Amino acid sequence: MPGPGRPRGTLVGIDTDPTTDGDEHGDVDSIPGFETPSAPPSRVPLPRPVWYAIGGLAVVIAIAVYFAAQSGTPSPLAEGPGEGVIEALVPTEGAEVLQQGRFGIDLAPGWDAALVVNDVVIPDDQLQRIPELNQVFFIPGEDKVIDRLPPGDNCVSARFWPVATGEEDSQVRTWCFSVT
Repeated sequence: MPGPGRPRGTLVGIDTDPTTDGDEHGDVDSIPGFETPSAPPSRVPLPRPVWYAIGGLAVVIAIAVYFAAQSGTPSPLAEGPGEGVIEALVPTEGAEVLQQGRFGIDLAPGWDAALVVNDVVIPDDQLQRIPELNQVFFIPGEDKVIDRLPPGDNCVSARFWPVATGEEDSQVRTWCFSVT
């Protein structure tokens, strides 16, 4: 209800005069029950399911990094046997790999290969062939001719040939890497 000297529709205690700064009652701290915060509010802790998800993601990333390090990164090849035929040596020449890391060769379409590591012939039934990609790999393990690569330098020789003409037209490429 408007009081004496106040226009109708004016709220008591609210400064509606645009010519004042709205602080005719003094500092906001003088308002009973109102306190300005002295520090930012504390952080709300994350719920356990969020922490579990973060932990799971960290484990997945760690596993992906581990397997990426094991397989080696293919790189462009130096000149030598197989130039234009070999697309990648895995692991690359001089790389460091784990004792049970895979090794092999990636060839151009229409080529196949066999592998020998440290003078041990890898049997065909233990080779991992990916024909649609022209890749041949070996992964050491239990019940295989090599259960793990010895620490230090290891050398692989890949004998490769055009599928159309067979093994009699084969070439050999040898490269070495270090096992940690």
